[in-house]
Amino acid sequence: RNIRNNFILKDSCRRVVGFITNGSLRKYKATTNVTVVSSTETVTGAMKTFEGDIYYEIATKFDDSDIVGKAYVSEENGVYTVRGASLMQGVEVVMEYLDSKKEVGYSWISAASPTGTINNVPARIKTAIKEKGISKTVNGKVFSNVIHTTLELQYDMGDGFETSATYEFYSAQGIGIIQIDSVIDFFGFSMSSKTELTGYTIK
Repeated sequence: RNIRNNFILKDSCRRVVGFITNGSLRKYKATTNVTVVSSTETVTGAMKTFEGDIYYEIATKFDDSDIVGKAYVSEENGVYTVRGASLMQGVEVVMEYLDSKKEVGYSWISAASPTGTINNVPARIKTAIKEKGISKTVNGKVFSNVIHTTLELQYDMGDGFETSATYEFYSAQGIGIIQIDSVIDFFGFSMSSKTELTGYTIK
């Protein structure tokens, strides 16, 4: 089944941050072995409701394009969730990337989409808290009080859930996501990438 591209989220979804003050912005650089893409994400102040939860809109403007992408982030009782379109149009992906109230070692399972499937294949996210209160240097700047979480995107092709992509999220208090390291290895397709915060303004 053709699901390979469904776990390669648009940058506007993958890099959404938890800080949702209207007008706040963050600049990012995403690097793979073949490309470097820079972008700016801005909290627009618009809100939407999905499954009864309030989400805040994030607009992403890529430096080399006039296209503006949109994604949505929510925070409910310390749990941060991001949702947006995958590269395969019409497929909505949901990621619970952080539970700030839980301790190191805690893990949980959540659906990878509103239906629990992607292209009719069962899909889920396994999230684990790896580190809390650490320092992390990103693009030459040292951030403190950082939480490191690992997300595994898993599909069940009939023999149980197996991991197809792994995302290492680093979130700094009061700022949001400062780095994501991604590794995709599925059906012979492999790719690694790093997304780094290069600047920010918090309103």
